[in-house]
Amino acid sequence: MREKQEHFFAKMNGEEEAAGPLNEVSELTGLHERISLIIRTISGKLNLEVTTDVDLPTLLRYAKEGKDARTTWFRQVIRDPKTRKLIKERVHIPKQIVGINENVPKGRAAHEAGHVLITRHAEFVPDEVLQQLGFHAVLQAVEERPTDQVVRERFSGAGLWVDEARREGNQRYRAMSDEEKKRLAIFPNLCSSRIYAFTRPIMKNCRHTPPTYWPLMKM
Repeated sequence: MREKQEHFFAKMNGEEEAAGPLNEVSELTGLHERISLIIRTISGKLNLEVTTDVDLPTLLRYAKEGKDARTTWFRQVIRDPKTRKLIKERVHIPKQIVGINENVPKGRAAHEAGHVLITRHAEFVPDEVLQQLGFHAVLQAVEERPTDQVVRERFSGAGLWVDEARREGNQRYRAMSDEEKKRLAIFPNLCSSRIYAFTRPIMKNCRHTPPTYWPLMKM
C-alpha cells in the first residue's frame, strides 16, 4: 500500500512538471479535483468533504483575525458542545488558485490533510479556553511543524510540495509592504514564525527540506 501511495504522488509530481505554471482559469476544475484527491488520500478519509464554500459565521471569525476565509486554506470541525462528538469535518480550499506553480496549492492541500490526521486539541480543550484571546493562535502555531512533518514522513512526494508551499509563503510575506504586514493578525503570525524559527535546526535534518530553504526560517 505504501509503495502504491508513493507511486501516486511521484506520478502527480511528474504530471505537474510537464504542465508547468497554472495560467488558465479553465484548469481550475481539474486542479480542484486533484487537490481534493490529495487531501482525501493523505488524510485516509475518502469521503471527507472538500469545499470552496464558506458560511457567514466563519467569514466573520476569520475577519476578526485579519483574514479572508474565502481565500484561506483550513480544516473545519464541528462538534457537539456537550459530548464533544464529531458532527462534521471538512477542508476548505479557495475557489481561485491560478497564476502560481501547482506544487504550491498541492503543498497547502497536503498540509491541511496533515491537520486532519493529527489535530485533536478540540477533543479535550474546553471551548471557553479555546476562545480566550491568543490561546487558539498558540495551539495553531505549535501544530504547524508537526503537521508538515507527518506529511513528509508518510508521503515523501507530498513532503516536497509542503516544502515548496512553505518557501512560497515566506517569500510572499517578505515581499509585502509594511502597510500590508500591519493588516495581518500580528499575534498568530508571530507565534507561527517564532516556533518555526526555533525548530530550524530540526528542519535542517529533514531529508525533504533543501538547504536553500534554511535561510527562510529566519523570520
